[in-house]
Amino acid sequence: MRTKFIWLTLVLGVFVVACQQPETSENSSPVGSSANDSVLPIQPLQIVSPFGIRLGYIGKTQTDSSSFYQVLASYEGLLVGFNLSIPRGEQAVAYFSTRGAVSDELIRVLQKIYQLPVDSAARFSEYVKADCFNLSNIYKADSGWTVGSQNKLFFRGASDTDDIPEIHLSVNEKEHWIEVAQDSMYRAGWVRSLTQK
Repeated sequence: MRTKFIWLTLVLGVFVVACQQPETSENSSPVGSSANDSVLPIQPLQIVSPFGIRLGYIGKTQTDSSSFYQVLASYEGLLVGFNLSIPRGEQAVAYFSTRGAVSDELIRVLQKIYQLPVDSAARFSEYVKADCFNLSNIYKADSGWTVGSQNKLFFRGASDTDDIPEIHLSVNEKEHWIEVAQDSMYRAGWVRSLTQK
């Protein structure tokens, strides 16, 4: 009788383990999303004179409410990047989040490019939110832009000054890049808004 009990316990245990679903990893796509199946090639960071920078993205996940980009580019032998979530509505919140060391390196690269004091200890914030206004319909009407999205982002609480850093963020889905442009007066504030406090 005891042997049957042990045998049944073992069989039941094996059955339960075999039927369990694998845990979802942090790289899994959100429910109801579509994603690029392959990783796109890493592109070099480009300085788009005189107003901005262009970085490639290596992956994209899309849900009903937002598009999530894994931004990664090379710059002078370094890898730099961040994660970006852009809402699909006309007005909502966009999120920048860290990719670890490559995001920390981006802070220093931006400081260098924008001729700001370089802080070797600076770290990219875990996540940063910005008010996002989708301008794509305006751009489609005015210039025929149809290969991605055009957005205006405002970083409230980024600094103690009255100036709220703002950037213009373009996404080119065909060539897989993201371009960030801003007036020179907002560059320092934008970098501060991305930097861990």
